[in-house]
Amino acid sequence: MSGSSVPLRPLLTPRQVATLFNVQRSTVYTWAAQGRLPTIRLNGRLRFQPESLESLLKRGRTEIRL
Repeated sequence: MSGSSVPLRPLLTPRQVATLFNVQRSTVYTWAAQGRLPTIRLNGRLRFQPESLESLLKRGRTEIRL
């Protein structure tokens, strides 16, 4: 490993993402299934990288309509 390390942030749950986007949790699952949200599967559970969602929000992607 190199001398510089990037601090890891905890992955977000669908419930946390729903709160972030102010939508129902079922909407988060739908968006994930449609490929509108970048996802990670850990032990069969859906998780989201905060950095990916933040960049999505900053870009104001039109695929996700709140």
